[in-house]
Amino acid sequence: MLKIKLQRRGRKNVPIYRIIVQEARTSVRGRFIDDLGFFDPKKEKISIDPEKASEWIKKGAKPTETARYVLFKSGVIKEPPPRKSTKPKNKNE
Repeated sequence: MLKIKLQRRGRKNVPIYRIIVQEARTSVRGRFIDDLGFFDPKKEKISIDPEKASEWIKKGAKPTETARYVLFKSGVIKEPPPRKSTKPKNKNE
């Protein structure tokens, strides 16, 4: 199964993420199949090749939760990612 993941680059306290297509079981630091672009959270800059990304999604690559958010912000995915519940769980139930 293929996944669209974020691979951390940059140096200490200056993260830059590459958006890559990779086998799901492979370590993020390992080999990847294709490079789709990059994401700079400090400058809030996203650069993604939309044709490549949509082609990989059509081929069956599933984005991780964070990658889905980045793809949504760049306009590749039209629907927003599902939000996690931030309510604390009740231990009595």
